[in-house]
Amino acid sequence: ETFDLVLLDVMMPKVDGFSVCQQIRAASRVPIILLTALDTTEDLVKGLELGADDYIPKPFTLQEVQARVNAVLRRVRRSQEGQTPPILHVDPVTVIVETAEVFVGNRSVHLSRIEFRLLVTLIANAGKAMPKDDLIQQVWGYEFVGSYSLVEVTVRRVREKIEEDPANPQLILTVRGVGYKFRAPKGPHQKEA
Repeated sequence: ETFDLVLLDVMMPKVDGFSVCQQIRAASRVPIILLTALDTTEDLVKGLELGADDYIPKPFTLQEVQARVNAVLRRVRRSQEGQTPPILHVDPVTVIVETAEVFVGNRSVHLSRIEFRLLVTLIANAGKAMPKDDLIQQVWGYEFVGSYSLVEVTVRRVREKIEEDPANPQLILTVRGVGYKFRAPKGPHQKEA
């Protein structure tokens, strides 16, 4: 049997949704959306680290859940249609899209699915400032829903994994009042920033 998507409540009796998410992710790449009354940054990070594709805090409306489900399914279809080049490279980061592999120099880096999508989006637009609204739409697949914490937490997690000094990022740069950008690739006549 195959499933298009899993909606998973974090607060379940006997086994919590985080554990179930981890078990599903170990066996399948099916999209997972966590539903939860827990809305702290730590819970959001934990859910994304375990491989959830989205995280919807309670209370929520049926329309919001439906919009998020549709957005995740659209995103899955787009990635299956292969609209991104097979290899992205902005020194020192190389991303092999088909196998979801990321290398910083020769070091392999493990990213969650959502972290991977964020990095691909930023590198595919290297040098271009990406507004947070655009990142929410392109990475998560839905219109802005009132908070940028998903973007901010995910950027922080990716920086921790790819930056030499995450507190002083040189690859994923903050564009004040706009959002983020991945450092522009070096041209033949440019020195490294």
